[in-house]
Amino acid sequence: MVFFHKHISTKPNLPVPPEVLISQAEQMMADAQTPEQAEAALERLLPDMARYAPDPRFLLPCGMLLEKMRLKDGMLDAWFELYELFPEEILPIRMMMRWFRRLNLVEEGLVRLHVLCPEPLASHTQAEQLVAGLTELKEYSALDSLVQQILAAFPDDHSFRLYYAQMLFQQERVREANAILEGLGAAPWLGAVAQKTVNEIAARASLLDSYNAEDSAAMIGKMVEHFTRRSPRPLSAGGLGPVVFYTGQLGAGGAERQMTRIASAFMQHYQDKTSIAGRTLLAPPRVCIRHITAATQSGFFLPVLAEAGIDVNILNEAPLPELAGIPEISAELLALMDFLPRDIYENTLKLVRYFKEIKAEYVYCWQDGGVLTAALAALIAGVPRIVASFRGMPPNLRPDMQRPQMLPLYKALRHIPGVSFSANNGVAARAYERWLGFDTGEITVIHNAVPPVLPEGDAADHAIWADIKAKSPECNKTVLGIFRFEHVKNPRLWVEVAKAYATRHPNTRFVALGTGTLLEECRRSIANAGLAEKVFFPGATDHVGFFLHKADILLHLARTEGLPNVLIEGHLAGVPLLATPAGGTAEILDDGVSGVLLSRADGAPVAEITEKLAHVLASPDRMGVAGQRQARRLFSMARILDKTVTLFTTGRV
Repeated sequence: MVFFHKHISTKPNLPVPPEVLISQAEQMMADAQTPEQAEAALERLLPDMARYAPDPRFLLPCGMLLEKMRLKDGMLDAWFELYELFPEEILPIRMMMRWFRRLNLVEEGLVRLHVLCPEPLASHTQAEQLVAGLTELKEYSALDSLVQQILAAFPDDHSFRLYYAQMLFQQERVREANAILEGLGAAPWLGAVAQKTVNEIAARASLLDSYNAEDSAAMIGKMVEHFTRRSPRPLSAGGLGPVVFYTGQLGAGGAERQMTRIASAFMQHYQDKTSIAGRTLLAPPRVCIRHITAATQSGFFLPVLAEAGIDVNILNEAPLPELAGIPEISAELLALMDFLPRDIYENTLKLVRYFKEIKAEYVYCWQDGGVLTAALAALIAGVPRIVASFRGMPPNLRPDMQRPQMLPLYKALRHIPGVSFSANNGVAARAYERWLGFDTGEITVIHNAVPPVLPEGDAADHAIWADIKAKSPECNKTVLGIFRFEHVKNPRLWVEVAKAYATRHPNTRFVALGTGTLLEECRRSIANAGLAEKVFFPGATDHVGFFLHKADILLHLARTEGLPNVLIEGHLAGVPLLATPAGGTAEILDDGVSGVLLSRADGAPVAEITEKLAHVLASPDRMGVAGQRQARRLFSMARILDKTVTLFTTGRV
């Protein structure tokens, strides 16, 4: 994306942007809370980009508005444009490196950073840029080594010492920041703002010591400990009071689908005035999410909730409440909350207000990010029952998903009256228990609910199937795959199995539904093998049941999983499974009865897979019937709703 060079003018002798315009741009950037607001603000400023000479005080806020639009494509290029315009500024370097990290291009970012900042020991500007860039890349070891060199070379450079301390402070490394500033005290050369920063860092370090906290992240546990002796208010008599489902966003993922499904079922029971586990719903269920962004499809399931008539509260669109309106936050608790990262701090305040307004009695926090954002807020708001629901493997096994506050938060929540934990499969539950030091069985397992899988499809589905049959008329067996074409789902192995098996068994076709970054690579691999009329890639569909009812077996080779809905859907359609033992797969597939489990989740030999594929295809009907019977028993909506409400009301199932 070429953005700034498209809109600015390089004509000579253009006037400098007036101070009022610069202030306006800064204010609009600060006020924009949603992508739509950011886009509208940027549209208003576009004419001024061409009217005035390029000025960082004006264009950098415009860059942050572009950032707030939550675009992905071209953002790295946009920040590089701003760096070319203003090579002495720190923000473009910082944001470029942030995008290198977001795009999983850290090594490339490091190379680019050292090209742009080749002499940090000779240039104060390059030193600060390099520190900012390494911080964004989270290359803390390289960062600390560099800083020690700079401090040794320039021991009297107090401005750099202060700058680095601020960077450490932003990383929540309070004690290290305080050590860097040791000896400065009330230095006469410090300005008012700098002196305030020095004092704040010193005060935070002192507070850490007083609570004997290891680091800033541990302080969230200290906040939760305030509620160890709480006495939750009584629940509504005669039924289930207001329930809030909370998660980060509504993207097209399995956890979001499941939460939408359960919330919609709650609403149906509320509208029909029917009970769940002997309790009627006294209020409609509500859903609250952190944000929705069209560019990232994070509102994928919003139409489903709207159709169900469920109210959805979007935190990013809500103003930040005044502390004066939240008397539940004492001065002591507020001092601790200052240790929270800014996003968690602001969302906590917004959620406290929201939970109080609707008089929430049950807050159902979905996924690690949801628990991190909503659990503390629910405690402050006095919500009687809080459920932390984990939907995959724990963050210690998924470092890219981990935030340092999670471990101390979960450990502290364990001791709070009215707080319960659940997971959607036993493998994940046991993994969380090991990570957190919980007792075995302390985390309740509530599987996913999956509705009946119907054979209906639309005109496009029928056309796709007719085309597949026409191109492979000699085939009377169909191996189906339904997955995202991403590394964790192992599509390359799936394709290798398809090539090996289809070559030796001309009566068998393979069909893989889904999209993803590896789809085109897989299509090319099959075309190069001359098997384009045996192995098919129709793309995504909204009617997986149509294709499941055409299949003889579902082949699933994922490296990692939670509780894969697609395997439950396969069994509900009467299709046997051949799958890796990833995540909770063994809780769906009865090995040797309803299908076959492979020996390992990552890299099972092609020969093993093809051998077991032939074994299952020899008697698919028997295994399919067994799988259907088991799935109907374990994963029915009625069963899962009953277990959910029982967990809400009693804390155990």
